[in-house]
Amino acid sequence: MKKSFPFFFSLLFSTASFAQISNAGFEDWTDNPVPSYSNPDDWTTLNSLSSSLGGAVVFKTSEVDEVYSGSFAAKMITADLFVGVTPGVITNGIINAQAQSIEEGQPINSRPVVFGGWFRYDPVNVDTAFFSVTLTRWDATNGVRETVGVANADIFSTSGLYENIESLISYSSMEIPDTVLIIMGPGNDIEPQVGSTLFADDVYFSNSPAGLETPESIGLSVYPNPASEELRITSTSNVEMQSYVIYSLDGKRVSQGRLNASSAIVDVKSLTNGQYNLVIMTSENDMVNHKFLKF
Repeated sequence: MKKSFPFFFSLLFSTASFAQISNAGFEDWTDNPVPSYSNPDDWTTLNSLSSSLGGAVVFKTSEVDEVYSGSFAAKMITADLFVGVTPGVITNGIINAQAQSIEEGQPINSRPVVFGGWFRYDPVNVDTAFFSVTLTRWDATNGVRETVGVANADIFSTSGLYENIESLISYSSMEIPDTVLIIMGPGNDIEPQVGSTLFADDVYFSNSPAGLETPESIGLSVYPNPASEELRITSTSNVEMQSYVIYSLDGKRVSQGRLNASSAIVDVKSLTNGQYNLVIMTSENDMVNHKFLKF
């Protein structure tokens, strides 16, 4: 007799419904003949301006040690041009050179937990690189664009190798964003160093923070899994818990609360069946990620 398991098949084949970052692996580029430069498709750079003032600041690279995966990666350099020191910034927004601002971005309709990617940074002196992510929504009632969440990271020397660098997205609103603006580049805000070079490849959104601790790694036990009514959290090493947030697979915050104890019970009865991420903050500022199934 043929059996059907639609619920479990939906878990196996489900993926986070984040808006995929266009050209996230920097595989697709468009060449400009005069002045000569290349731009990654679906991203914006200063190349059209900088090339007429002394040279490109963002490059398509295919060197083996400069690519994390695929055929190409983005290479961003801080250069000394006629207009001064210019960092090779890449963004999915629109660069307004006259206003010296970066605006707009890419549509999105979910709340990812993490932004990350694979980066290699070769700084001059003690210079740092960066990425910045801003999620916003249009507030039609007040006629303004509201910031919903942000993520930022400084990138230090990676010793000539690619590293996976992530940042948790901090949300200030329960609203679902409609736009995400991503900016990345070499050089610090105060005194960027000429020659500092940032490589980027395979950037992504995720609802499973790879950099977070597991419960077991810091002495917590979370059970049962699967769970139907509640999750029990106990400490085996005097870990004090402060708060928790539960995220659905599409990155939406579906539950949150205080814990303030070394043992706690989290009610999950109201959650619909599916897979979730439980993120726990401890009194030592450790963040713990636990995947569980609600049935």
